[in-house]
Amino acid sequence: MRKPKFLRWVLYAFACLLAGLILLVSVLALTRIPIDLSRFKETASGLLANALNRPVAIDGKIVVTTSVAPVFTLEGLRISNPDGFSNEDFLSMKSARIQVKLLPLLKAKIHIPEIKVQGFSANLRENQQGAVNWAFGETAANQA
Repeated sequence: MRKPKFLRWVLYAFACLLAGLILLVSVLALTRIPIDLSRFKETASGLLANALNRPVAIDGKIVVTTSVAPVFTLEGLRISNPDGFSNEDFLSMKSARIQVKLLPLLKAKIHIPEIKVQGFSANLRENQQGAVNWAFGETAANQA
């Protein structure tokens, strides 16, 4: 029995869309395409500042390169000291590059084959009250 013409057309359109989606995902997975996410610097630094409870600045680019193992690149990260410490940055780095394999994520595992950091500086200090600048969250609140 032949299927109605409309149903055949819908199945054909669905098959074409599925094939196009598979082709697009394959191209993105096999071709390294850099995607500049620098327009989200303010959002990212705001989220980090809220999580760390101190000022955070991202001065450079944020780039994600697509592939089966995407690469995340961040340039110019600065995390300030909390109140009661000097005005120098607690942590700064010129650039960081992290590669993550996607397939292990399907098994709820994280595989990071590469982490590269350039120009890293961490200023660990203790103030006169005995509080340290590397404590975050409840530990930092208890020291204040």
